Amino acid sequence: MDLSKNDALPYYNIFIESVQYNNNIEYRACLQSLCNLRFPEGDFPEDIPPEYRNEMSYDIDNMTLALDFVYKKTKTQPLFQKLYSLGAAKMFSDDDTIGLAIMFSYDYLKYFHPCFSFFLKTPDDFNDNMDIYKTLTEELEK
Repeated sequence: MDLSKNDALPYYNIFIESVQYNNNIEYRACLQSLCNLRFPEGDFPEDIPPEYRNEMSYDIDNMTLALDFVYKKTKTQPLFQKLYSLGAAKMFSDDDTIGLAIMFSYDYLKYFHPCFSFFLKTPDDFNDNMDIYKTLTEELEK
């Protein structure tokens, strides 16, 4: 699949090579970059910490577009169906969209992004023997 930098935008930035974070602030920055989330400055009381301001101005519209984009591209792919099933099980569910949301959580986004990005760029080469896929399934099975 030949993708240009405009193909996934504004929904999901597949051209971010790696997703690395060590704390909640860095995770939120990664999520914001990947999903093109906007966090407008609001008129918040001075005693509200920046992290809570971020939550209060969460860009649900762009996040929904990003999740819809990812799901549309992967919902019929058996390896992603397995990932979504494992993710949903974390929440005692069998709903694939719950599993998709789990892929974007703090614990799994750093493993999911390389899988999704690789799949979009080279779908014919994506398989369950790849280290990036194995690592994510192992994390989900813990």
